[in-house]
Amino acid sequence: MTKPSWRSPESHPAEPAADEVVREVLVEEGWLGADPAYRGRHSRYRAIALQVLYECDTTHHPLSQVLQRRFASLRQNGMALTSRGQDLVRGLVGGAWEDRDEIDRIIGGVARRFPVDTLSVLDRNIMRLAVQEMLEPTMAKSVKVIVVEAVALAERYGTDQSPAFVHGVLGAVSQQLARRADYAFSEETGR
Repeated sequence: MTKPSWRSPESHPAEPAADEVVREVLVEEGWLGADPAYRGRHSRYRAIALQVLYECDTTHHPLSQVLQRRFASLRQNGMALTSRGQDLVRGLVGGAWEDRDEIDRIIGGVARRFPVDTLSVLDRNIMRLAVQEMLEPTMAKSVKVIVVEAVALAERYGTDQSPAFVHGVLGAVSQQLARRADYAFSEETGR
């Protein structure tokens, strides 16, 4: 997949159709004809979650419908997810999509010069996934893993500027959330 040149959030290139992106992702990742057991499972779930969010964001189809179609498509292509895998994807996507207004406010609070609605669909949804995982501590092992995985998605599917932008925004978000957690802890313990 060739990366479009990125000029500014206000003038980013037209986004490719959701089905084209999904097909390219499946081919690039080697999922077509490859044994999914040899892939990093959680990374794979994040990539699938990104595909689902991308489609929801560009087509405005209901999340449940998009998930159902995506799981069926994976099954048809010999890449079916286990029920646990489907649950993990649902967990990643559900929170990121349902809480997107709150997540977008958090992202917008640290990236004030770049309104969230003007960001590329891919960058926006990569960050939504990552922030959702930061807000839901049971979803991931560490903030560092979340940021590294998000930057990897940005390197793979975003523009040349996406990895640095995503890394910078998520670094600021993680610091902001850590300050909130420290404040909440000190309020609870009186320290």
